[in-house]
Amino acid sequence: MNTDTTIAKKIRVADEKASYDAACKRLLSEKIILAWIMIYPIEETGLNGVSSMVFP
Repeated sequence: MNTDTTIAKKIRVADEKASYDAACKRLLSEKIILAWIMIYPIEETGLNGVSSMVFP
């Protein structure tokens, strides 16, 4: 029988959020991933030449 208390549910949710945050932090620590994320908003603003500087 699985009867979770409110506190147990909150602890589980907090643990899942912490795991998600840690995974995002590891992903964004990769420079190439961060560069890809940053390049598209810059291209949309009309700043030419940025993509050639990042990805020759």
